[in-house]
Amino acid sequence: LLKAQKQNDQAQIDENTKQLTKNTGDVDTRCVGVNTSLFVQSGATVPEVTTTTIATTTNAEPTTTEDSQATDTASSDDETTFEFEDVDITTQNVDGKGALAAAGKICTNDDSPATLEAKRRAAEDAETSVFNAALANATGDAKKAIQCQKDRNKVFKNFCQLLKAQKQNDQAQIDENTKQLTKNTGDVDTRCVGVNTSLFV
Repeated sequence: LLKAQKQNDQAQIDENTKQLTKNTGDVDTRCVGVNTSLFVQSGATVPEVTTTTIATTTNAEPTTTEDSQATDTASSDDETTFEFEDVDITTQNVDGKGALAAAGKICTNDDSPATLEAKRRAAEDAETSVFNAALANATGDAKKAIQCQKDRNKVFKNFCQLLKAQKQNDQAQIDENTKQLTKNTGDVDTRCVGVNTSLFV
């Protein structure tokens, strides 16, 4: 939310505000009378979770939010950063399912949550500075091509965040990213058909 406020991203501000209302309510409801001796301690090993296979035919309801809402950053003691060229799947000639597979080759179960977040953040930054900026001035076939790239980039972002959420056992975020990926892969299947790849940014 603070990040969105600094960037004057009203849509993200609204989404985080809504999510925080839900989150604080969940804490009020679910934390009553819990046995604190069973809390996972800092530094404890989190069980490995197998990557969820996301199919474009899933029955999950499409979300009304275009982007996933989490914007947490990597831990302060992890300085890992990635350039967009390290994580770019947007120019690959793939449909929604292929975009998931491409994302899975870059964001893997071997990555730490901090590394997954750093990779996701590289794609997030590119969406803002590259794709959104280009779409603002594009028309016709160029706009269709850039939108296709943006949709593939969203698949990548949400897949990496899904893996991170699985490693952290964050069920709410897992559910959110699963819904997002359903929408994102469907958008790729719809919007990337027949685009002029010479117009990619």
